Amino acid sequence: MKPSLRRVALYGVLLVSLAAARWFGSDTAFDADPGASMPSRTPRAMPAHTAPLDHVSSQANGKPALALYGRSREVVARDDKNPFEVKTWVVAPLNAAVANQVAPSPALPAPQPSAPALPFLFAGKLEIAPGKWLVYLTKGEQFIAVEIGETFDGVYRFDGIENDNIIIIYLPLDTKQLLPTGSAS
Repeated sequence: MKPSLRRVALYGVLLVSLAAARWFGSDTAFDADPGASMPSRTPRAMPAHTAPLDHVSSQANGKPALALYGRSREVVARDDKNPFEVKTWVVAPLNAAVANQVAPSPALPAPQPSAPALPFLFAGKLEIAPGKWLVYLTKGEQFIAVEIGETFDGVYRFDGIENDNIIIIYLPLDTKQLLPTGSAS
């Protein structure tokens, strides 16, 4: 749209909105004489302050009136708990008789050491001879090619392929770990 056409369209929208405001707007703002002043608001009469209701014993319907001004702040502070009181979560020590009755719990046995999760990902495999495989693994950006029985990364040994899983032995614990190949062949 050309800038001049856009400007004409915007002025048209402005004119339509002003006409709508004039048509639907309040009559006092546009129809007042220029010399006449705007109508002023008259302040509302404020209700008279009422006296405390302590001396009133009942209302017209026979129910007792509420004593709205009956309690002073001193009474409230004396009756209620202090919200700024110091609180402590320290448990009081047990006396000696109760402390002797509590039997110490037996020490739990240390958990058996286990091999860490394999840091390798399967990258591929190649059958170099019938039953002899060359497996390609990755560890981060490092690329490793291993054959059956070969030790790699200092603590792992490749032992073969079984059911589409690569068998890797963690040597410090002599633990067998399986690395899935993700293939069905």
